[in-house]
Amino acid sequence: MTKSLFKFNIKFIALFLAIIFATLNANAQNACYRYSPLSSNGWTMKPAGSSFTNGEVIGTTRASTTYYMPLGQNSSAITAGSLNAQQNAWDAIPMQQTPGVGVRVKWGGYTATTSISIVQMSPIGSSITKKIWETFLRSRASSSYYITYHYIYEIVIIDKEKYKGGKLIISDTTPVTAIASSEISATHYQTCVNGFLNLLTAVTSELNIPELPEPAKPTCASAQIGFTAKMNPINASQIAAFGSNRNQGIPGELKFRLIGNNCAKGTVIKAYFTDTRASSAENNFLYSTNETVGVRLYYDEDQDPIKMGPAPVGSTLPLRSPIIEGPAMSDNSSLYIPITAQYVRLPYVGANDVKAGGMRAATTVTFIYD
Repeated sequence: MTKSLFKFNIKFIALFLAIIFATLNANAQNACYRYSPLSSNGWTMKPAGSSFTNGEVIGTTRASTTYYMPLGQNSSAITAGSLNAQQNAWDAIPMQQTPGVGVRVKWGGYTATTSISIVQMSPIGSSITKKIWETFLRSRASSSYYITYHYIYEIVIIDKEKYKGGKLIISDTTPVTAIASSEISATHYQTCVNGFLNLLTAVTSELNIPELPEPAKPTCASAQIGFTAKMNPINASQIAAFGSNRNQGIPGELKFRLIGNNCAKGTVIKAYFTDTRASSAENNFLYSTNETVGVRLYYDEDQDPIKMGPAPVGSTLPLRSPIIEGPAMSDNSSLYIPITAQYVRLPYVGANDVKAGGMRAATTVTFIYD
């Protein structure tokens, strides 16, 4: 008897679950629902290395999502807005973790699989991020249909001084929400299944935004390409010995400046010096046309000569420390690198072994700008 009752309960539960499932399935068929995820055909981004201005759009896309509207609920509406509207002059929501940039969302219109009657629609391009809450489209149809809502996304520069490019990190503390719904009575609309859509977080979760373009690196134009510095004549006995201190090389020394012109604000120059006659040599002097005498260079008031060595190649920098000047305090300013040139006897050349006569030495200076 117990065994028979057990079988009866199992059948009853199975029947009960089947009825529940059929009821839920019927409700799903009679409700509007989100048919497809938000998607786009790709982003149009401004090229890296460009100059950017406040209010400029550096990336944009059109994104769409589709809803199914069943017969009997064939009056649809899309309402959207931001709780923190009008954040700045460009209606863009600031991205706190990506300084200098904001996201702006606009209404992009609709397409439908059947002819629909428009009850109300905002103009294409109307700002969603500017509105606290607004219905952008209300429509009706005489049969079930699919309707696709379109949105225009724009990445906007809101502070060019802070903008650095790179990965966009969405700050979702200020959601931009769109709600799709259908009319179930003359005075009541019902939210569609999956009808809530955070248009802001969808930028990275569904729309796969690429890296933001990096702004142009600051540059300076050297005013001294091919610059020649003529040193003063000196007696052979006055030439400083190799390894001597700076004070011993004062006779005959020459002071001059390397200049970077038209530098952007914040620019820092890193200068690497290479012996033109021995580009791979790592010395603290330059070889010259005189086999017994070279030239050592000093930066500003430094007591150690500038180290020579191979020039930078591509993005690979030498291990030796560069000469650093800057930052520039304003745009279109000049940076000056003060240099002192001194005669010096080459290693293992005695005071009585110096050969008199004219000589030439040359260095190649590579400027790198940050």
